[in-house]
Amino acid sequence: MKLQLPKTFLKFLFIAVLFLGQISYGQFSEDFTDGNFTSSPVWSGNTTNFSIETASPYVSGGASTDGSYLASSATVGNITLTTPSTEVNEWKFSLGTGDFSPSTTNYFGVILMSSVAVSGNITSTSWNGYFLKIGNTSPDPIELWKKTGAGTGTKVGAFPSSPNYNGNALNAGLNIRVTRNASGVFELFYSTGFTYAATPTNSAGTLTDTSVTTSSYFGIYSVFVNPSTARRMFFDNIVIGTPPTGPAVT
Repeated sequence: MKLQLPKTFLKFLFIAVLFLGQISYGQFSEDFTDGNFTSSPVWSGNTTNFSIETASPYVSGGASTDGSYLASSATVGNITLTTPSTEVNEWKFSLGTGDFSPSTTNYFGVILMSSVAVSGNITSTSWNGYFLKIGNTSPDPIELWKKTGAGTGTKVGAFPSSPNYNGNALNAGLNIRVTRNASGVFELFYSTGFTYAATPTNSAGTLTDTSVTTSSYFGIYSVFVNPSTARRMFFDNIVIGTPPTGPAVT
């Protein structure tokens, strides 16, 4: 006897397989061209303190853009957005700021891996994961930090050949790619700009840490004690993970 499955069941099964495939790889992309950050994917946290901008060059900065991008508030400094992500191997994005020199009290960065959704100041929530920090020490290299609970976190190190962004250098924007292998080796690649026309190939070197191996969220954050028009952060061209390889699903 030949088994006939209802078409509605087959359709449901097809969608479920695609959905599970996306979860397994934790992969997604976000370029904000849909004009929001409330769907595809959904971001949570200090959502009222971020907006989608289209001006080029970007607001209070000098980098030309390739369309819509995410901008932080000019009046609220300790803010964070996170979105679900199980990715632990690859992250790509463009970032930039206005004309100011970061410091130990005015810095920003990216949460690569987090065990929980975060909002407000990243140091006020207990979580496990890794984050990039720009502006912690002169001459403002890109640093890798880890969080294993409460507190400010622990510095893993500065990427040895990372670009040093003193003063207004981040006006030009920065395209970043970070990879992490099974041995806990992080490598950062970069290029100047805010359009991500090509994957950055300039290596800033490697740092190694194996304290955390899983993730539930990816995010962006700022810690600005003195927020201003210049002290804003801009993000675009976010691609998390690498799509699976193999035969195409039809």
